[in-house]
Amino acid sequence: MSKEKDVIIYIVDIHGSEKLYKTFLNKAIQEKVNSIVIGGDILPKSSTNDLINLQKNFIKTKLISLFKKFKKKNPSITIYLMMGNDDFKINMPLLEKEEQKGYFRLLDMKVHKLNGQFNICGYSHVPPLPFLMKDWQKHDTKKTKELSIKCDKKFRELIVCKGEQRKKLEKEYFSSLSKLGYTHNIHYYTEEGILSVKENDKTTIEDDLKV
Repeated sequence: MSKEKDVIIYIVDIHGSEKLYKTFLNKAIQEKVNSIVIGGDILPKSSTNDLINLQKNFIKTKLISLFKKFKKKNPSITIYLMMGNDDFKINMPLLEKEEQKGYFRLLDMKVHKLNGQFNICGYSHVPPLPFLMKDWQKHDTKKTKELSIKCDKKFRELIVCKGEQRKKLEKEYFSSLSKLGYTHNIHYYTEEGILSVKENDKTTIEDDLKV
């Protein structure tokens, strides 16, 4: 007797696109999947100064409604999701509340049984990056923490400089990045960064993965 096939659809970086949400939910039905896994950056991204509330309203008025309707029509398909580094952590309680209603299962630092057979877990944190949103930023290890702090400080210095001084700091910044094993483009911001919660966790990524 053949075992039932497990079909999973995975998507990431939706950034609050209703069209994309509806497209992949419909695709999940067409492909007769068992599970949907959404791996982060689930909420809108915008240059507005009130992005925290924009994301909060999206959860309340759009996201929950989409999942609720989908789950009602497709009770056998389980949705797993987690926030990404472009999603504000302060809005997490809204998702936790709706998780209790069975619309989806949150993945960050949690282990679930995927289709009753395999373990699945998620991790939302990322190493220090030159982006404004800092909620999900953590240092890799205790050994790299000092260098990582210097790297982040250098980035904050160069974004307010111009001309030759900026070029000099950019060179130093990229040198520090290479020692950490990172390569990415510089995003020029004039703000230091946004932390939507009072303080971030003190653990490193290495600490968390040992749990």
